[in-house]
Amino acid sequence: AFRMTIEHQGKPVIDDIDLFTTEAGRRNIPFRFPIEAIVEEQRQLQNANLQHHNLPLAFDVRLTLVEGEVNPDNNHAQLRVNVVTQKSKMLIVDGRPRWEQRYLNTLFDRDERWTVRSVVANMSGKQGLGTRDSRLPGQFPSNRAELFEHQLIILGDVAPQMFQPMELQLLRDFVQYNGGGIIFIDGHQERLVNYTGTVLEPLFPVRWTGAADYRSLDLEYRPLSDQDAL
Repeated sequence: AFRMTIEHQGKPVIDDIDLFTTEAGRRNIPFRFPIEAIVEEQRQLQNANLQHHNLPLAFDVRLTLVEGEVNPDNNHAQLRVNVVTQKSKMLIVDGRPRWEQRYLNTLFDRDERWTVRSVVANMSGKQGLGTRDSRLPGQFPSNRAELFEHQLIILGDVAPQMFQPMELQLLRDFVQYNGGGIIFIDGHQERLVNYTGTVLEPLFPVRWTGAADYRSLDLEYRPLSDQDAL
């Protein structure tokens, strides 16, 4: 018999798992321990001016020696855990309430790991994306800091004219400098082609080359034989 202990910075978090040797080779050892106190302690040591979405933690796993054991070097290993301290934030922007927008909003809204903000333009297009205010649901972020709080932006079938020129640059900076992800989902109105020539064009995985140059071909009928068919 031997015992497994798990420590964090020299302090035991688990020290009561008794095990027995088997001939099974590798095996899974289930365990549970409260991590909230450890996370809060580590967050207190971080810079208060920084917001951390993930918190990496390292634990030491140790096994006591078994009588007659000749190689104790493999009785210690490090367990690394990446603790998610905040929900991931997603921003969905679309030109109309279409099926794709509703599906994605419902899908991620049900996922406890995500917080979803869905912004849909006015159906008439006269008001664009409406008021900019992150404090209200369904509103586009009003500044750079609020936009950069998101981890993912899904840009649907929405015309670039719906955005202010500064906002297009913020979307570019969100990817280029904030490391955020952006997904483009075009629709029947094919508005994404209108981003050609804007600051967002380099983010697209495709290039629009304009209308194809179709040319007609002159076809000549040539029978296989000069003889008349029977």
